Amino acid sequence: MHGSAQARQIQHALQGMSVPFEANSGQFDPAVAFTGRTFAGAIHVTRQGQIVYSLAAPTQQQGVTSAPPPEMPPQAPPKKPPRTPAGTKPQAPPQTPPATQPLSGWSLTETLAGALPLSPTGGEAAATQITRFSGPHSYQPANYRNLHLGQAWPGVQVELAVRGANVEKLFHVAPQADPGQIQVRVDGALSLRLGKGGELIAATGHGDVAYTAPVAFQEVAGRRVEVPVQYALNSRGDGYGFALGAYDRALPLVIDPFLQSTYLGGSNYDVITALVVTPSGQVLVAGRTESSDFPGTAGGAQPSSGTSNLFVARLSGDLRTLEQSTYLGDGGIPRSMAILPSGDVVVGGTIWSGNLPGTENGAQPAKPASGSGFVTRLSADLRAVSPQAITFPPQADQVLTATGDTFQISPIATANSGLAVNYTAHTPAVCTVSGTTVTMVDAGPCMLEAWLPSVPGQWLAANGIFVTLQIRRPQVISFPAQADQPFTAGASFDLGPPATATSNLPVDYASTTPGVCTVSGATVTMVSAGICRVTASQPGNTLWLAATDVSQDIELVASTVSPPSPLPPPPPPAPGPGPGAASPVPVPTLGPWALAWLGTLAAGLGAISLRRRARHSSAR
Repeated sequence: MHGSAQARQIQHALQGMSVPFEANSGQFDPAVAFTGRTFAGAIHVTRQGQIVYSLAAPTQQQGVTSAPPPEMPPQAPPKKPPRTPAGTKPQAPPQTPPATQPLSGWSLTETLAGALPLSPTGGEAAATQITRFSGPHSYQPANYRNLHLGQAWPGVQVELAVRGANVEKLFHVAPQADPGQIQVRVDGALSLRLGKGGELIAATGHGDVAYTAPVAFQEVAGRRVEVPVQYALNSRGDGYGFALGAYDRALPLVIDPFLQSTYLGGSNYDVITALVVTPSGQVLVAGRTESSDFPGTAGGAQPSSGTSNLFVARLSGDLRTLEQSTYLGDGGIPRSMAILPSGDVVVGGTIWSGNLPGTENGAQPAKPASGSGFVTRLSADLRAVSPQAITFPPQADQVLTATGDTFQISPIATANSGLAVNYTAHTPAVCTVSGTTVTMVDAGPCMLEAWLPSVPGQWLAANGIFVTLQIRRPQVISFPAQADQPFTAGASFDLGPPATATSNLPVDYASTTPGVCTVSGATVTMVSAGICRVTASQPGNTLWLAATDVSQDIELVASTVSPPSPLPPPPPPAPGPGPGAASPVPVPTLGPWALAWLGTLAAGLGAISLRRRARHSSAR
């Protein structure tokens, strides 16, 4: 590896390195609780929670200004210039000494104005260890990745972390707490002003020191939601707070005055030409690389490189984690990038080679000339050139007449990749599938899944789409003929023999002649004389189709016999024999009207018997 490349890699590693806070166990001034090292100088946190930035002094030689390596932490916090009374003009620092003489350092002190009593404590233990030597002895003081200053204002916790040349200061605002309480006074600055990009600029005797524009966010349903925020200088001009936009006061809020920066690249030439932020706060960048060791490409849509590749990388919102990157094509440069509502990434630009992956089913599969434009769609995780989506229309229910009956999937499932879709049956006791042919095993719900695997470098595996259809058996009702009934208004009788279904499910009855009869359960109630039509039905269920209705007619026969007429009075008795003679015994006789009534009754009963025999003969 060339020396310049090695130095560059070391610089990359150091710049993103998390530098620990060292607890004071007697090696510093007693007023100091913790000291941290940055590549711009030391930071000291006092036992009262003040934050003192010891800025390294530049040196000047032949008109060139450079920063020397940071000095060792002093035994006491660096002294700060006296505060300038409000309303007076700050005095300029001493004149710059001769060009070959190093300048003195400068310090800025931040005090949390109006804060509750603070007692800084160490947070997470740092992976980096510091060893100190005192004569022949050595020891390792406690080191922490971050510090907790405590609750500075009601419901507001303050945290510190050091990374590279920057200090990250986090204000954690509890639900319903007031972020307007946050006020930070800055001592040692000649003046404070806001920059065009929203940054806070502190003027010092050695130049400006910038606090990057703040960010604020909330975690809502697992997603990071940005909250509008900007610095707000106090009326004296010696401190700042924050002006916030609308946010959900029922949820915690984080205000971060420092936006993390990071290097990204390998051991050769790398350049970023496009950047976009996702709705969840992640950062996507695209550019050109000549590095064969560009980080994070394993598992990407195109994990291997050519001589000069395009690349796309996805980083966490705080830029501390490279989640995934991928090479793209060979020889070209991306110009723009966008995020689709689905989360997919669309990259556009210029490419000189014909090695762009995933063009087979594109609108223009072949590259027409050198220096052509291109558009590529990547999955949100950058692991495939494009995701696959399957459409699987609903399927019609089926009738099983015998085990082993088959049917074809129709309409078939389709994919946006144009590839043939695979099917799996997840209810093998009911159905199986081979290709697009489904074999029915039994009645019940048949669940089919349409799916597609990934195609490395081209297509992401498709999510399975499930469709469930019902397989049912047919059933038949048997409803025997029913006997006619003599009509009596309001009287009832039971159906018999009853109707039955081949499914053995219970049969329902209904009257289709409600003016003649009604039915409840298997009981018929007579309303008027005439033909009573009763229909037997079975609606089916998940295993059986509805049966075809079967009806039977029952005649409710009204009596046709007229009531008898009154008998004529008997004739006067004949004169009897003389006294002492025996009286004759009268013989009972039927008069003509009585005889006529008996004849009519006999004729009616004979007619009913003849009609019944005729109907039963036709039913057979």
